[in-house]
Amino acid sequence: MVGQRRISARQARRGWTTGQAPGATRWTTVQAIVLALTAGGCRKQAPEAAGSGAAEVAPITLAIAVEVEDTPLDDKPTLAALGDAAARRAALAGSYVVSGDEGSRGSSDYTPPLALTIPATGDTVTIWNGRAETTARLQLDSPCEFVLMTKHHDADTGLDGEEGPIYHWRVHDGVAEVGRNDLGVRVGEGALVCADHGVLIIDAHGRCMRHPSYGRTLEAARCGFRQDGGKDVFYYYSEARFAGEPAAKEVVLAVDDWRIGTAAVLDDDQPRPWFRRYADQAEARAVVDADARANDPLFIAQAAGGVVGDRTTVPGLVATFAADEKSLTGTVRVSGVVVRRRFGDDDPAAEPPPEAPAEDEPARPSERVDWLRLADGAHRDKPTITCDLAAAIVRIPDGTAITVEGTVEPGDEAWTKRAFAAPSLKDCRVVMP
Repeated sequence: MVGQRRISARQARRGWTTGQAPGATRWTTVQAIVLALTAGGCRKQAPEAAGSGAAEVAPITLAIAVEVEDTPLDDKPTLAALGDAAARRAALAGSYVVSGDEGSRGSSDYTPPLALTIPATGDTVTIWNGRAETTARLQLDSPCEFVLMTKHHDADTGLDGEEGPIYHWRVHDGVAEVGRNDLGVRVGEGALVCADHGVLIIDAHGRCMRHPSYGRTLEAARCGFRQDGGKDVFYYYSEARFAGEPAAKEVVLAVDDWRIGTAAVLDDDQPRPWFRRYADQAEARAVVDADARANDPLFIAQAAGGVVGDRTTVPGLVATFAADEKSLTGTVRVSGVVVRRRFGDDDPAAEPPPEAPAEDEPARPSERVDWLRLADGAHRDKPTITCDLAAAIVRIPDGTAITVEGTVEPGDEAWTKRAFAAPSLKDCRVVMP
């Protein structure tokens, strides 16, 4: 998997790109720079200068914008099958839905889906999250990696900069595949793979080299093709780079014709693409809107009559928390009805909590509880909030109308997949009746 990339405004002014040191060279898009080869090594030459009286040289399609000392490049494959840079960029354009885990509620991997529209030209990507549209800057970092950069303010340093998720991509026959896994292409006996925080290259002689995302030059690496169970696989060794990391670990990627690695993520052992392409922007946004209606606490609360700014009812408190969590400071007082059942517990197969009394059984004097669940009287399934009591009390029968007060904190409710996206009350106490 790949992560985030971040640079500050100060770094950008000093020539840093995506976290590299000042003066460090970087990957560019395919054919963005032509390397003029000489017997003694190489020199960089601007594309327009290549034909102005200079000796004609064959462009290296990968356009590796790095300084390589004592490493002749004339015997490296051009990997021309990667295709023209403009054609590859055009293949990436379109409308997608990108999401994390679609599985269980509250999964740490679950992220709400986003609808992205990547333009055919320019670098402004539009992003729809179900509530509002934002934009990101498309930054192509290598022939198989791009970053969606957005403005970022570092509270620790006070600096403004950019950050964004890193995605891997490849193009074949005019079709782009995008993912966050290790991903690459096989071109004859050569290969180009985005993996291990960099780009791995296998040249015509089977030599493996790596260009680190934050490095300055190509470096020797360990990777290659081999047979495993009668099938070709690509392997590489992920080197330890930080204190406490394990020693070099072998990583094996499946090879399927020209593909190295998979762009899909597994949901219940079934592959699902990170990026799913749709016919147009409207179709992609409809997918995001459907998820928002089912899982966004703001829309769930509003469907139950909640109004942003209302702190006195369960739907109102949930809507206000979802719209602006930071606005809920101090103690709030909320009215609702007690509900014992959790969302989904009306399933006939659902088992009641151990030793829990039946719904219609009166509270036993000795039964005390240290939390309550509240809902709106007309919408008892969702949304709900949990009241974590400051002191245990005798259980209050379901359906009892009460008022509680407490301090708002993020809560994990069963009626939304979005963990800690709904409010809960701590140090809670019953004030009425």
